Amino acid sequence: MTSREPGDDELKSRSCKARSKGSADGATQARDSSQVTDSARWRDPVQTSSISLVRRAVAAVLLGALALALFQWQVYRNDLHRISTRRARKVDDGGWRLPDRRTILRLGTNRCNIERLWADELSEQVFAKKFLFRRPLILRFRNGSDGWTDANRWTRKKLVQQYGRATVGSGRSESIVRGGGHGTDRSTLAQFVKTLMERRDQYGEPLYVFDRNFVPASDLLDSLSVPPFLQPQVGVQDSFLFLGASMSGVSFHRHADAWNGVVYGLKRWFLYPPEQTPPGGTAGHTYM
Repeated sequence: MTSREPGDDELKSRSCKARSKGSADGATQARDSSQVTDSARWRDPVQTSSISLVRRAVAAVLLGALALALFQWQVYRNDLHRISTRRARKVDDGGWRLPDRRTILRLGTNRCNIERLWADELSEQVFAKKFLFRRPLILRFRNGSDGWTDANRWTRKKLVQQYGRATVGSGRSESIVRGGGHGTDRSTLAQFVKTLMERRDQYGEPLYVFDRNFVPASDLLDSLSVPPFLQPQVGVQDSFLFLGASMSGVSFHRHADAWNGVVYGLKRWFLYPPEQTPPGGTAGHTYM
């Protein structure tokens, strides 16, 4: 009687049979699991769609934030360039304190949609037809403020020397408008320039000279050399003195046609069309 151990071929055969039998069971299990998977797949499209929408929304928000950041950075760079350009030109300050870099970056802007024209290129006929009582305009002079007045007569030193004892009215943004366009705090011009101009309230707002009596009582109107269509009509139109430190000014208000000239410093206007109410409304009604 002989016996033998199974050889490699027999082991492989048994192994194959075992796997074959196991694979049949595995096929049954696979069919069962396939049914479960198919059932799960039936619900997946809704979940997948929701996840996809969320991802798209997040991506859109991120792209929007990135675009806004790039836009703000470009504005910041433009403002820096404007500041460096002004410094390179050594702008005459007339003895007045010009805004520092931080103030310009905070309050300045190069985004302005108001039309700008050179004064020597604008005729009286075009002004009357296109702008008078119709739309705002920024009028530029090639020689700066010397193009429409004698800027030397508006320096800090000259004004204090010649008109230091004159009385001026000042106030803060809302009180001036509520007062009908009058500064109710009375002081001499010298007092305002030397002590009151930089005095701020609890909100950081300084006083602002808004006076309609000072200029007509002085000889400063003689220094004007504005275009004919801007010539002030004495007794018909009021002439104001505006003077203040950074952050001074008046709140939103309405008035008739007017022009404002900046001799020294920077001034920023916020304009709204007649059919649109500014944030917070208007504090009063003034005619100028």
